[in-house]
Amino acid sequence: MKRRDFVKSAALSAAAAAAGCLSAGKSGIISPSPNRMKYSILGKTGLKVSRLGYGSHLSKSNLDDPVGRDRQIKYAVEMGINFFDIYDHGYKQFEPMSKSLAGHPETVLSLYMDSDEVEKRIDEVLKQFGRERIDLYRAISLEIPKIDQLLAMKDKGKIRGVGIVDHNEENIVQTIQKYGDALDYVIFPYNFVHNKATPNDKQNSWASFLRLAKKYNYGLVGMKPFCNEMLLNFAKENGYMGGSKDRGVSVPVAAIRYALSTGAIHVSLPAMNNIREIEENLQGVYQPKLTALEREILDEIDLLALQKKWAYLNRKPEYAWLVNWAQRGV
Repeated sequence: MKRRDFVKSAALSAAAAAAGCLSAGKSGIISPSPNRMKYSILGKTGLKVSRLGYGSHLSKSNLDDPVGRDRQIKYAVEMGINFFDIYDHGYKQFEPMSKSLAGHPETVLSLYMDSDEVEKRIDEVLKQFGRERIDLYRAISLEIPKIDQLLAMKDKGKIRGVGIVDHNEENIVQTIQKYGDALDYVIFPYNFVHNKATPNDKQNSWASFLRLAKKYNYGLVGMKPFCNEMLLNFAKENGYMGGSKDRGVSVPVAAIRYALSTGAIHVSLPAMNNIREIEENLQGVYQPKLTALEREILDEIDLLALQKKWAYLNRKPEYAWLVNWAQRGV
């Protein structure tokens, strides 16, 4: 599925240079600029991170085109994105990303520990990235021996923050209950449909793990803002992207705005596989408040997803667990 392109004629581009923004249909499009990036403090880590992070999942076209991928990463850095989640296992991205980010010590690295030989692996990665310390290193919840070793590496000054990631809320809760203040951040699913972690005092529906995470001032990173593109495919198939229900709203932009506007997370972490997607997602950061029309459209998609019992997840059974994170209401 390809996202809708922003139409940028030569005349509009010239006007944008003078006015600082582009206009398309009912929505203003702001020219990408590093000065427009917004940042937050990632909980008790104290790290200043871009609200839009760069996810680790790659399309096949990017895996087959390392030069193009390098160009995308460098463009993201140029535009002020400084939070990069890098997943080595399966994608083998530590080496190419270390080259793309060379000369940019200001970027924040969020890595997954893909080895049981923790200290040896960390020493390899420090050398690979040319750094004295890795900003953030995580393990899966309940990987107790690995988490213990990561915390030992933190004590040695080789890691700044240790975190966890999981698809299962109960696993996250158990891990937080075990480690408490020793952990620093958590990565979890968060989007406008699978939004169980949205603060909502009226319904008291705030996920139990997030209450604990807030208690310990963890950094909060929301992954899967588009459900691995499945939500966007679903929106397009039902007329919300280029169809009869479009109404001039970019669903990807609205989805990013939603994720950043609820107070649930510090960083939204979409995978981005071309410069056009980077530019589009940046719009959700530049204008972080949802419009009434955007909220209406997201709510319609959310209701439709519920009515169809999130059937779009069946196309990628490995993501069926996302059903457990769905909560009605935008």
